[in-house]
Amino acid sequence: MGGASPALVRINEVRVEMDSWAGAFKNNLIDHFVTSLQNTLPNERELARLTRKQLKCTEVIYIRFRQSVLGLLENGVEATKALSQSACSSDDLFKWGGSAAPVGDRCSHAA
Repeated sequence: MGGASPALVRINEVRVEMDSWAGAFKNNLIDHFVTSLQNTLPNERELARLTRKQLKCTEVIYIRFRQSVLGLLENGVEATKALSQSACSSDDLFKWGGSAAPVGDRCSHAA
């Protein structure tokens, strides 16, 4: 990334600008607000980086899932075509397994 974050630079500038302040308000503001911002900004940057990485992984998983579903559908269509071309023989029913059962039922009713 190179260099300090502009937000972190600005936080340091605020600390410098507050040097002339005095009292409990200054101390509380620095301790409970400015310092927590300084710690939070790098964490949020890392969170954004990890979120982007996770979304890319999710995209890859989604694409692979869709490819698998399309492959299953294509295999089902091919099984249906093979069964209809072979007049639903029992050998084909065993060959195609679960994909053939609904088609086999329709063929047996049609016969």
